[in-house]
Amino acid sequence: MRIVSLLPSATEIVFDLGLGDSLIGRSHECHWPDSVKNIPVVSTSRVDSASLSGGEIDHQVRDAMARGEALYAVDEELLRSLQPDVILTQDLCRVCAVSGSDLREAGARVISLGPRTIADVAASVRYLGEVFAVEYRANEVADAMFGRIDKARRSVSGKL
Repeated sequence: MRIVSLLPSATEIVFDLGLGDSLIGRSHECHWPDSVKNIPVVSTSRVDSASLSGGEIDHQVRDAMARGEALYAVDEELLRSLQPDVILTQDLCRVCAVSGSDLREAGARVISLGPRTIADVAASVRYLGEVFAVEYRANEVADAMFGRIDKARRSVSGKL
């Protein structure tokens, strides 16, 4: 399976599922784990947030959205050359990452994740486990996530 992830959380899920060797492309925002930095960058932001203040970023984003311009640039030539089977992204927020609708012509299956709750995050992990035929590992990852949350909840119980 050849996977491109344009969403940092999806990149982390891919690695948690033990599929890091299948990741062949990423967004400029995918920085973890460190080994991901050797994977080609397929999408970048059109807004240089590193050199702008929060107000300047907001102004540029609002202007681009008002003009109907995409906030992210996809290197379509690189994407085609990578020949992914699956591209992971989201449709929850047009400001946060490349939307699935921007990738319909990519020639790969586009999976848009949109978790809004912790339970939705676990469901996304399990869904990707099904897609990539690693259901057992996905269940372990989701269960471990809930285990860490429960442990944190117990450690602060009665201390607030």
